Amino acid sequence: MNSAFLIIIPIFLIIMITFSWRQCIKISLYAVVLEGAVRQWLLPLIGSITGHGLEWQHQYDGIVYLSPFFFLCAAYIKYFWVRSGNFWFFKSRKGRVLFLFSAILAAIAFAEAFNPLLPSLWVGLSGAGYYWFFVPLIYLTGDLFDDIDDFFFFLRTFLYLFAIIGILGIVQYFSPPNHWLNVYGRPSFTAMAGRHVRITGTLTHAMAYSGYLEFVTAILLPALFARQSTTRRFELIGISLLFALNIFMAGSREPIFFLILFVLLYLGIGRPVMIMRAIHRAFVPLVVILILLGSWILYSPNNPVHNFWSSRVTNTRSNTHSRLLLGDYIKELNQCLPYMNVFGYGAGSVHSAHYRLRMGEKSVSIGPVKMTDVGDPPYLELTVVLFELGLPGFIAWLGFKLFIIGALWATYRQLLLSPLKHLALSAMIYVLIIWVNSVMYLTIRSFPHWFFAGFIFLLPRLEYAYTKKCVAKIDEKNLLSPYSLNMD
Repeated sequence: MNSAFLIIIPIFLIIMITFSWRQCIKISLYAVVLEGAVRQWLLPLIGSITGHGLEWQHQYDGIVYLSPFFFLCAAYIKYFWVRSGNFWFFKSRKGRVLFLFSAILAAIAFAEAFNPLLPSLWVGLSGAGYYWFFVPLIYLTGDLFDDIDDFFFFLRTFLYLFAIIGILGIVQYFSPPNHWLNVYGRPSFTAMAGRHVRITGTLTHAMAYSGYLEFVTAILLPALFARQSTTRRFELIGISLLFALNIFMAGSREPIFFLILFVLLYLGIGRPVMIMRAIHRAFVPLVVILILLGSWILYSPNNPVHNFWSSRVTNTRSNTHSRLLLGDYIKELNQCLPYMNVFGYGAGSVHSAHYRLRMGEKSVSIGPVKMTDVGDPPYLELTVVLFELGLPGFIAWLGFKLFIIGALWATYRQLLLSPLKHLALSAMIYVLIIWVNSVMYLTIRSFPHWFFAGFIFLLPRLEYAYTKKCVAKIDEKNLLSPYSLNMD
């Protein structure tokens, strides 16, 4: 057995003993963002100091990659087992329907793990795990924060973390491709955009960083539109400027398309009065950011906006026009639909790692289709689910996602506090945009997807607690007033 994996059980026991379930979830979110830095820089540094080779680094690389899963497992065990019998989400209709959908989807995915078309049971079981592992976050997120101030502090901390990662991204952008900060850009030039490396921050590859920027978008915009103190307003201006630079330096069109669509939906769906107030609050920060960015674009010929535009938009080899018209998605559907099987090819069958494992040197037949005939593994999530779980699984998955979007919309309509309404709208738009994209097999998208879905329960509970506290303060003030005393 791999010696590195012998320490997994002691690590897990330490996590179980040391941290509460709430701490485990928060740490797992930070671990999803930061584990790439440990794998890219810390492990090679330790290996060079101690004299261990690449084999040692590869052994511990897997443990670091799995660290968010360890913390989530600990949180699930502590919450569902230690606190068994206190399943509050069964008391609401939304909670019961969500649990029913998640149970059906998990059962279908588990059954598909034993699909005879799969090359091994391990591929099926590991693939089925992606369908249900993050789903309990819906329920745990609903009980994650007891106080609205604690919740807002957590979101601010997440934005401060992005500020640090954003500065690192700028350093990566202006560093040469062979610099140690650009580990991802060193093996090949596929991570280049023009003459610069596509930044990855603390994540391991450019696609993951794009998913991270989308996550930040859904947290940053509600903060910009909310009422803030002058100090916080200047902080948000700085973070927004870093975000604007990083979104171009990443060299990916997805986060930019996501941002444009997110803003359009945000302005289109939100109530006019709420949106007008939000625009009024965000007007000064947006003007400052545009002036600073515009000045750099005008006076610096080698700015990231110009580099992105020339390499990813106007380049003759670029397929931006096709992306805008959803051409890539239509092409993938047309390419994969002829090979669809009613009952699917099994959970995990088109995961990129399993796909390469199956294909080996050339090609391996799975049922009636050779996977090399399809080309690259399907990327669009609806194609992936159709391929793996077949029509029954796709119907369950589609119903689950549509119910989540509808429940978030109902939550948005239900809330009265403006900051929470903005967050509910942001969560709904994030899930609405991201649900057809590659979510399941990309942790940096799976975690926020199910975290935002948990706002269905979290935001109404926080509003109720805040309102109750305010009423208690008013009652206490009236009780202490001489006019409230009974003089009879």
